[in-house]
Amino acid sequence: MKNASVRNIPMMLSVLALAIGIAAAAVEQTWKAATKLTGVTFTGDTLHIAVEGQKPRYKTFALNDPAKIVVELYDTWLPQGLSAQTADQDTANAAGIDKIRLAQYATTPEHVARVVIDLAASRKFSVSDKASSIDIKIAGARRSDRSDDSATTLHLRAEEKKLADTGKIAHIVDILGNLPASPIDITFQDTEIKDALRILVAKYENLTGKRINLVFAPDAMGLVNLNLQSVPFKQAFQAVLSMSKLIATQTGDNMVKIMGQASYLADQQAAVTYTRISH
Repeated sequence: MKNASVRNIPMMLSVLALAIGIAAAAVEQTWKAATKLTGVTFTGDTLHIAVEGQKPRYKTFALNDPAKIVVELYDTWLPQGLSAQTADQDTANAAGIDKIRLAQYATTPEHVARVVIDLAASRKFSVSDKASSIDIKIAGARRSDRSDDSATTLHLRAEEKKLADTGKIAHIVDILGNLPASPIDITFQDTEIKDALRILVAKYENLTGKRINLVFAPDAMGLVNLNLQSVPFKQAFQAVLSMSKLIATQTGDNMVKIMGQASYLADQQAAVTYTRISH
């Protein structure tokens, strides 16, 4: 009998583990608030926040330093392990989105869930809601598979207009919108961002036979630690910029300016001001 009991121990442990798993799942399925946040996705130009249960009370607001859009959902709980999904990372980049974060901001006196959209620069947005979702539409986002930053077009057009007015040039080739997809290997270990980008530009010139001149804003700084194998050049370029929270914009026919967020905002405002004056 004793040997039989010993032989049954593994089976008993398996049954116990199954029971614990079922109990844990039951606890997770127990609703902790009137509304349950079930999914957050970004597609095209819109962030979709899906919910179940009661239509949530919510508040949205924007912060400028650093730039972000915040959505607070009241009497709403966030299931453990839920994370935001981006259908197209290039589209998210074009919309100026660095990251989408979810958090259970509070549990007392009521559950408050937060969705935070970290932006490369401040953007206008609009909100619409239905019984089962809240949609945040980001102004200026483009439904495109192009990977260049959305500010590039604005800077490019302003610079193109200025050069065209002087008769120096009629058209500027969009460098950032046409970065090569050829795979490269690259390794950076505590490398200054300026040196890392110069190395990438050298690779670009070898791949395309075209020259790029880099201009660095004072806030373009930081160290890069990265090891990429057989990654498309344009993705490697974006990864280096993203890790240092930098933005690239084209300011001439073969000139690219690398900026931190503060410099980018100042340049963007200058470009908008010039466009308005020129009209």
